[in-house]
Amino acid sequence: MSRQRVIVPQITTSPSLMAVSVPARWLFVCMIATADDYGRGRAGLLALTALAFPNDEPPVDVLPLLQQLERQDLIRTYGDAAGNFYSIPRWGRYQNPRHVRPSSIPKPPANQRQSAADSVAKGAQSAGASTADRRWTAVKPAAKRRRIAGKAPLNCRRILSTHPRS
Repeated sequence: MSRQRVIVPQITTSPSLMAVSVPARWLFVCMIATADDYGRGRAGLLALTALAFPNDEPPVDVLPLLQQLERQDLIRTYGDAAGNFYSIPRWGRYQNPRHVRPSSIPKPPANQRQSAADSVAKGAQSAGASTADRRWTAVKPAAKRRRIAGKAPLNCRRILSTHPRS
């Protein structure tokens, strides 16, 4: 299941997203919000209708909306014996989860282009940590020192110039 997701401001001016209808845009935002840490989710028509348009009468047909999103390469849909799924190809460009959990959603078939999130995740698994974790460990000691001291480190010159010499 998803965690908090960021909807970047550039989404409002994206040419590929502006080429689809307003209901398709809303469906795409809902799909971002519920995607797992790899940008994948379940693409069952009833589930997506309940997710994005729960109380609409008459019910919205999400199949044409999914086709619009797929034509613009905003999502890729695929299916297997377990059901229908979607992946968001440019997931890794805008979403960078800190603690990546294993996905219960199968990977897209090999004949489709691999999403950026999957390639980032493979690199992180082989390296032992994600790029966000590596950046955090590089910053962590200084941040930890500041927390231990209770405030930001002071300028050493100022301390030496005001401190009486013994």
